[in-house]
Amino acid sequence: MAPPQVVKPVVPVVVPPVPLAPNTLPPGTNLVVKCCRPGQLVKVVLNPANRLYILRGTRIEFQADHAGGYVGPLVNFAPSVWGGTAGVVGAAATQVHQFDTLSAANSDLGAFTVTVTFGGQTVVIRCVVYALTTSLVPGDAFAGRSLSEFGVDERVTLGFAAQPAGVTAADAGGLQWSVASPGRDLDGLLHNPATHAAPAVNDGRAEYIAPCRTHAQDNLAGEKLRHVVLKLRVASGPCQGTGPDVPITVHMPSAHMRKAAAPERHILGTPSAGFFGEIFFSPKNVSFETLSFREGAGAIRTYGFGNDHEDGVVQHPVGGVPIRLTGGHQHNGCGLTGGALDDVYSGAVAGFHAGPSDITVVGKETWPIHWEYTYNDLATGFPVAPAVWIRMQIAYHTATLYASGRMEMFKGHVACAEGLCNARVSKALGDPSVP
Repeated sequence: MAPPQVVKPVVPVVVPPVPLAPNTLPPGTNLVVKCCRPGQLVKVVLNPANRLYILRGTRIEFQADHAGGYVGPLVNFAPSVWGGTAGVVGAAATQVHQFDTLSAANSDLGAFTVTVTFGGQTVVIRCVVYALTTSLVPGDAFAGRSLSEFGVDERVTLGFAAQPAGVTAADAGGLQWSVASPGRDLDGLLHNPATHAAPAVNDGRAEYIAPCRTHAQDNLAGEKLRHVVLKLRVASGPCQGTGPDVPITVHMPSAHMRKAAAPERHILGTPSAGFFGEIFFSPKNVSFETLSFREGAGAIRTYGFGNDHEDGVVQHPVGGVPIRLTGGHQHNGCGLTGGALDDVYSGAVAGFHAGPSDITVVGKETWPIHWEYTYNDLATGFPVAPAVWIRMQIAYHTATLYASGRMEMFKGHVACAEGLCNARVSKALGDPSVP
């Protein structure tokens, strides 16, 4: 039996195309320049009729190439000759240059040039190197306030300026503000200033709404601030994703009480003391004018006032109508609108028999009262529903009774970092009555 025949495949002979002569462009094509930042995958084909806007400090990779319907051997652009006033020099297919010097003006005369010559053609790219300066303008721009620290829910207008003058957001390829974690409970919101709603546009402007809380409210002894980075970024083109960072600090309010310029309270011959207190909010270099305030519930702790059976009973009700905060003040901080005052009074201890000691404590009443704030709904302007009340701290309303019948009244934040809670009054039995 004869062995089977082996059929050999027919391999076509590929004739390689005729290579182009050195420093030659394919027929029917034009020399072009592409660019990107080193590491970017997509290169932008540059139009010599337009200026290329480059943010100062950016490294740009330029590449010589051809445009047209040519299909054939690869073109060796290694002999391309680079030059111009920008400092891009040498012979290679690509050149990388960092632009650190600002252009003299936003014009053809003020631009730096990048030129490339290959195959008898020359392309000139005019580069305008610009810098960005950010601006933060708070809605409550009181004297002495910070421009890098803000209160929760504070409103800030974000913008920019460019050097040389005249460079617009559109020239740069669009400028967009952003935060790492957008959200009213996270790093805050960015809105279009014209519509007061998302999204912010690419014109380099935005309305920033600081977050409503710092996430320290679950730990009243914790650090009551949040660090946020506002970012201004180029939206398109070879500089896409570059731009300045603006670190800011957002503060949760801390309140303190002081005696108002109003009569103190006392009943002659009866242990009693009181005053009218005014509440202010700090830090004093930020604003909380969009917030509303109330006092929360408080359970009494008492002995020696003849009402020991009430010890542990909630006697201080939750505050009624929320009170809006005022704008900021560099010496006082934000206050309560309408000059609202707190009537801080011990009550009168009836049937008390005075002893000789003026330092021996025989009775004490204390209410630990939560001081709380809330914020407005962005759409309606009313407090969010259901109302979200965030606890800032505990204010202690304390009446101390001494054996002599002297009564001391205090209310404030015991751990006040600035030592501003100094609302205190002391009345002896024989002091004259004050209504």
